[in-house]
Amino acid sequence: MRAARPALVPGIWLGLWLTAGYFAQVMGLMTITASRSAFITSTYILFTPFLAIPLARAYPGIGEILGVALGFTGILLFSADVGFSLRAGDLWTLGCALAFGIQIVVTNIVAKKHEPELGKVGDDAKRHRRLCELNAREQVANIAQCTAVQEAWERGQPLEVHGWIYDLKDGLLTDLQVSRSS
Repeated sequence: MRAARPALVPGIWLGLWLTAGYFAQVMGLMTITASRSAFITSTYILFTPFLAIPLARAYPGIGEILGVALGFTGILLFSADVGFSLRAGDLWTLGCALAFGIQIVVTNIVAKKHEPELGKVGDDAKRHRRLCELNAREQVANIAQCTAVQEAWERGQPLEVHGWIYDLKDGLLTDLQVSRSS
């Protein structure tokens, strides 16, 4: 079973940016505290409106610009304990925030792509859950198209890719019935 081509690129982009974010966060956590990492990671909120300019052609309003200014002021104050400098762990974690911001913008683009389906879902919480399901489905399709997975299947290696999603509302793990195997 092969993935649909239109789902391939958006899913790869989502997966790559999320992976890059987690990788950078782990690298940062090697040299800074978890609380410092959490604060710096939250600065993705500052990057997202500006990342939307080249990626989604959406421009920030005055509120976003003021929020960014206040956020960077917070980072400067937070860095006062190290002489107003950012250490290597801080920079890695800023990279994490940047990657998470890109992933959010790309998720928005994918959501707009599926707007006809999502628009039929009236409740915001249900729409959010459906978007998460669509994202998980696209990730399964994309992973199944990865060269390493394709080569493993060609060698006859037993390998399965599953699409499961965890719902925070009810605490259940749901099989999306999109599993792939050789």
